[in-house]
Amino acid sequence: MPSPDRPNRSQGTPAKRTVYIYQLTKLSEVSGESPLFAAVRSTLVAKVKTDKQGYFSCQLSPGKYSIFTREEEDKFFANLFDGDGNIAPFAVKADEVTKYDVSVNYKAAF
Repeated sequence: MPSPDRPNRSQGTPAKRTVYIYQLTKLSEVSGESPLFAAVRSTLVAKVKTDKQGYFSCQLSPGKYSIFTREEEDKFFANLFDGDGNIAPFAVKADEVTKYDVSVNYKAAF
């Protein structure tokens, strides 16, 4: 339970990863179990490596996308879903910068 007198938890550790951005992807377009998927069958739009601080950037056309990271055993990680069955969805708008924080937490202990 949160408490004002408890110290703040760490915000995580930056990690180098390869980030995969696909056209908006539904659960029916992946194989395997969440959050580590064996395959993604939607269209790959971009693939980019993060720097040592975990930052990445790429140019995308306006639209809706899904984001995954590549993890152990070549599985695709994503742990967020919307109410329509879309995996790790985000939108890019014209002439705007879209910020997206990926939290790779499938081995986390809380």
